[in-house]
Amino acid sequence: MSNSASSAAFNIAVNAGKSEVDGKFCPQPAAVGLPFPRAMLEADPKLSVMTASGEACVAQTTVTQCWPDGSPRWVLVEWAATQAQAFVSSAAETSGESGTQATGCSWTGDHRAMKIDTGLAVFELAGDTEFPCQQVQVRGVAQIAKPMALSAAPLSSSLKFSSLEILRAGAACVRVSSQATLAELEVRVVMSFFAGSALMRIELELTNPCASGHPRGTWDLGNKGSIYLSDVSFYCAVSGKLSLTEAFAQRSAALSNATDWRLFQASSGGANWDSPAHMERDSRTHLPFSGYQVSASDGEVNGACANPDVCVRSDTAGVRLAMRDFWQNFPKAIASTDGSLRLGVFPSEYTFGHELQGGERKSHELWLSFGVDSAREELVCCVDGNTWAAEPQWYAAAQALPHLTPRCEHADPSYFAIVDKALDPVTGFEAKRELVDEYGWRHFGEQYADHETKYHKGPQALVSHYNNQYDSIFGFGVNFLRSADARWFELFDDLARHVSDIDLYHTERDRAAFNHGMFWHTGHYHSAARATHRTYPSEQGVGGGLSPEHVYATGLLLHYWLTGQERSRDAVIGLGEFVINSDDGAKSMFRWVDRGFTGNASRSGSESYHGPGRGPGNAIETLLSAFVASADRRFLDKAEALIARCISAADDLVEIDLGNVEERWYYTVMLKSLTRYLEIKHEISQYDERYVYARDALIHYVTWMAENEYPYLDKPEKLEFPTETWAAQEMRKSDVFNLASQFVADPMREEFQQRAQFFFRTSVDTLLAMPTHTWTRPLALIMAYGWIAPWFLSNPRESLPSASDADVPNYAPRPAFVMQKNRVKRLIKRGAMLGAVVVAIGSATLAWSLLAS
Repeated sequence: MSNSASSAAFNIAVNAGKSEVDGKFCPQPAAVGLPFPRAMLEADPKLSVMTASGEACVAQTTVTQCWPDGSPRWVLVEWAATQAQAFVSSAAETSGESGTQATGCSWTGDHRAMKIDTGLAVFELAGDTEFPCQQVQVRGVAQIAKPMALSAAPLSSSLKFSSLEILRAGAACVRVSSQATLAELEVRVVMSFFAGSALMRIELELTNPCASGHPRGTWDLGNKGSIYLSDVSFYCAVSGKLSLTEAFAQRSAALSNATDWRLFQASSGGANWDSPAHMERDSRTHLPFSGYQVSASDGEVNGACANPDVCVRSDTAGVRLAMRDFWQNFPKAIASTDGSLRLGVFPSEYTFGHELQGGERKSHELWLSFGVDSAREELVCCVDGNTWAAEPQWYAAAQALPHLTPRCEHADPSYFAIVDKALDPVTGFEAKRELVDEYGWRHFGEQYADHETKYHKGPQALVSHYNNQYDSIFGFGVNFLRSADARWFELFDDLARHVSDIDLYHTERDRAAFNHGMFWHTGHYHSAARATHRTYPSEQGVGGGLSPEHVYATGLLLHYWLTGQERSRDAVIGLGEFVINSDDGAKSMFRWVDRGFTGNASRSGSESYHGPGRGPGNAIETLLSAFVASADRRFLDKAEALIARCISAADDLVEIDLGNVEERWYYTVMLKSLTRYLEIKHEISQYDERYVYARDALIHYVTWMAENEYPYLDKPEKLEFPTETWAAQEMRKSDVFNLASQFVADPMREEFQQRAQFFFRTSVDTLLAMPTHTWTRPLALIMAYGWIAPWFLSNPRESLPSASDADVPNYAPRPAFVMQKNRVKRLIKRGAMLGAVVVAIGSATLAWSLLAS
C-alpha cells in the first residue's frame, strides 16, 4: 500500500498465494475482493490493474457492497494475470508503459442465444438445449464434435436447459447461467469465460428441492424426499480424427497414453478411508477400496489421492478436462473413450448409488481448456486455485471490518499461540479431517467436532460434525484479512462452499420454520450416524429441527465480498428470510387460531425464556447481515422488533437470573449482536428511538456484568461440564466490554476496557494451561472473538453517540412473551372449560324441565 486510505489516489499491491507451477508462474484468470474507505471511489469505479513490470492487464470491476453514501465499499476486481503480483490503482493513477496485453471479452445475443468472444476463442451458447454450450472455436477452428452434455440416471439420458442469463460481464470475465429441471432434480450451470483465454469454468449445482421426511424430528439418510441417482456425468467430445490421448492421475508425469482410459476415485486413500462418516442409509459403508484405480488398455494402476486431468486431441482440435478438489469429493470418475471425455460427478462406478437428501445441494467446479496446443500448466493452476490478497494494512485502513488491525500489530503473542493451532500440521483443521476421514462430496470442507469425543469410549471413532458453529467461516476469514496467509483463505473457502451446499436446507416445501434454515452441529456426545450433517439421527433417541438459535451468516457475507461468489450472498439473504418466516405466525400450522409471532426467533434454551440469549442474538446477527447484503429494510425492522421483545434497560436482572450460568450464559451472544446493530445504525446515521433503546439496554446489562461477572471456571461447581469451552467463552465477554465502552464516558469507559482486558487475559491464560485448547470448539470461539482487542488498546477514547444519565428514558418493563403454540393451548383449554360449563348448564336445565313436568 503506497498511499494513505484518506487519499483518492491509491496503488494496492495484490499477490498470488500459489505463484508457481513447475517453477514458473502461469497466466491465469484472477479475482480479488477489495474494500475501500468511504467516499474514496465514485459510484461506478474505473480501476486499473498493472503488473509489477508496468504491463496493463485486461480488468473489470464489480461493486459488491456500498457505503451508506453510495460510494463503493467492496469491489470485486477481475483481470487476466500474467505475473504473481499486480497493482490495483485508480484509473487516473495508472502509470508505466503498457506492454502487449490480451484482448478483452465481448458478447452478443440475448437469453436465447449468445456468442462470447474472449479474443482467443469464441463460445456459442443457446437456451432450450440439452447443454448451453453448443460450439467452441479457437482461432476459427471448431474444437468439439458435438454439444457438451450432462446425463442424470436413472432419471433421464439428458436434460433440457432453459434460457440464458448474464450474471456478470466485462472485459476480463463473462459469467452466464442456465437451469434445467428433470423430475425432482434441479440443475444449474454457471459458465465463466476469460479474456485472452480458451478456458471455460463450469460450476455445476445439483439440488433436490423436495422437503425431507423427518419423522419424530429425526433426519436420517433414507427418509422420504430423497432422490437416488445411479450416475450423473458430464461429456465433451473433440472434433476430427483422434491423434492423442494424454492422461494424468496426479500432478507429475503422464500416467497413460492409451486411447481408452478411466480413473475411479473410490475413497480418500487415507488411513481411515472406510470411516463410519461414510455410513449409508442401511447403516453400512460401501466404499469398495482405498484410494483410486486406473484402468487402461495398457494395464492398471492404484494410488491414494488423484488430481487427474485428461486431454484428447485431433490434428486441428483439442480439449483438456479437470475438476477442482477431485479426490476430496469422492466418489468421482474421469475417463476418455474414442475422443470423448467423461467426468462422473456422481459416477456409476460407485454401485451403491448416490442419495441426495430432500433440500440438499451439491456443487462441482469443472475446468476445460480448448485448443490443439492448450497448455496443461494453465489448467492445473486454475483447478488448484489461487488466493489473491492485498496487504493486511490495506484491509485495516479501508475498514474491511470495524476494529480490524493487522496481525503484526497484535501485542499479545499468546493469543496467536492458540489461534495458530488451527493451521498446525498436527492439531489444525486439515489434520482433524484425517481423524474421521472428513472427505467425500458431502463432508469435504466441514470441521470435525473432536471436542465431542471427551466422554467417548469404543473401538470406532465418534463421528461428529460442527456445521459452522460460532461462525468459523468468519473466524477463518478475519484471520485471512489480518495476515493475508493463503492457508486461512483455503479453510475459509472450503467451509463456506460446504455450508452453502450441505448445511443449508434448500427447499420451499417444508414448514416455514424450517425452509432455507441452517442445520446445526451433531448432538452433543453422540454420533452423526445416518443423519450426516442434520443434527438428529434416530439413533440419538431425541428429535428436533432447524432453529434461529443456530444460524450464522456473517462469514458467508465476508466470503461473498472476498470472492464475488453469488451463492454466498444468496445464502445470507435466504437465512434472513428463514429467521423472519420462522417467527411468522401467519405461516404456521396454528394460523387459523392465532396469527401472532411464533416465538421461534426469540427463544433460547426453553420455550418460556424470551430474554437476551443465543436465539435472538444469532437471529439478530443474521438479520443484520441480510440487511447489509440486500439493503432490504425488512431485515433491519425485524432485528429491531426482536430487540424490543427480548431486552430492555428496565429488565430486572435478578429476576432474569443472569447469575445462573448453565441457563443464562448465552445472554452475551445477544449483547454482542446489540453492539453490531448500534454500529450499523451509526453507519447509516439513524440515531432514533430504537437506537437509544438498544444502547440503553446494552449499557444496563454491561454495567451489571462489570459488577458481577467472573471467570466461569473459578466456580466449577456451578457447571455441569467444566470444560475448555467455558474458558474460550470468556473471550466474548471481553469483546462485549470493549464494544460497549464506545457508548459510555469515563470513568465507566475505562472500567469497561479494563474488564475487557481482564477477560481477554483470563481466556488466553486458562486455555493455554489446558491440553484440550486445540479442540474445535475452543478454536472456533477464539478465532471469532478477541481479534478486536488491539484496536481498542490503540483507540481507547473512540466513542459513538452515547447517553448521559439525564438522557435515559423511564422505560416500562417488557411484557412477557408467550410462544404461539402455548397461546393456542391456552385458548383450547379455555374453550374446553367453556364447553364443559355449557354442557353442565344444559344438563341441569334439562333435568329441571323433566322434574317440573
